[in-house]
Amino acid sequence: MGEWEARRGGRLDKRPARATRSPVLPAPPVGVVGLGAVGTSIGLALRAAGEVTIGFDISARHLELSANAGAITRRSPGLTGFSGCRAVFVAVAPGDVVGVSRRLLELTDATVVDVASVKAEIAGAIKEPRFVPSHPLRGTHLSGPAAGSKDLFAGGVWAVCPSPWTSLEGLILAQDLIRKMGAEPLLLDPSEHDTIMAATSHLPHVAAASLVHVLGALDHALACRLVGAGFLDTTRIARASSSLWADITLHNREEVSASIGEMVNRLEAVKCAFDAGDREGILSFFADASRLIEDRMPQQNPVPSRSRKARRPSNALSLGHRRQRPLAGELGGVH
Repeated sequence: MGEWEARRGGRLDKRPARATRSPVLPAPPVGVVGLGAVGTSIGLALRAAGEVTIGFDISARHLELSANAGAITRRSPGLTGFSGCRAVFVAVAPGDVVGVSRRLLELTDATVVDVASVKAEIAGAIKEPRFVPSHPLRGTHLSGPAAGSKDLFAGGVWAVCPSPWTSLEGLILAQDLIRKMGAEPLLLDPSEHDTIMAATSHLPHVAAASLVHVLGALDHALACRLVGAGFLDTTRIARASSSLWADITLHNREEVSASIGEMVNRLEAVKCAFDAGDREGILSFFADASRLIEDRMPQQNPVPSRSRKARRPSNALSLGHRRQRPLAGELGGVH
């Protein structure tokens, strides 16, 4: 009797036998280490996509706030608590990424995905198939878990910068999770990423801080009361964590220095035009900039500022801005 045959009441019935369904097992959880604004946003976005998440931060306060916000399903007591994860996102300061990632690669079988905004140095330091360097290009100048949002990455670009050692399986898994968070993965060489980010992200922070210093140098009681919207828009990011941005820019110092040099050249040229009263030179300076931004970024609009009521603790990526003893213990002495 064939598989399509079954006896019913002494007669041959050709209706198919009912198939036995295999139970659908839930996907292993996804971990997040470092529950500042970015790490909490990763947790919230993954939870919104139906993922189970495990989180850890050396700050008990950040761990509590992130859990209360719903970013993590379960709290981990340390890096040893991620052994069952299929992937772990490392949202810590650049100086701690290598140490934390290596430890996770030792302790787990998970794909480890870092999200620091510098890539070449980190990608070259970890020669593991399960390590995927990446960088979400949607961030916030606000800090801490209260600044997290499940929509932070929605509609944005997320640079994925595999090293020569990154496996295809790890790369596919990282891209799949990034898409679940609403972002579009963009494959980039790590060094190319750092060159571009020096001009598009790191230099703007240096420039914003410089503008604030210029205002601070004005010996006039009314200076801060006469600040216009243009100044506020341009210097918004100067409110970001000074510890974090010192770390980021130092880890990309050669590219940042080159970008600063290019900007200094431009400023010196327009300064000469002002000194000479050269209206055509000044007009060309502004007009060329306007044309370039319209030609190259016609549809780009600034990301709306998040609520100013959000808490702004001292660090955005949380883990490692303060060299705390618990972190040294977790990393086995790695700093």
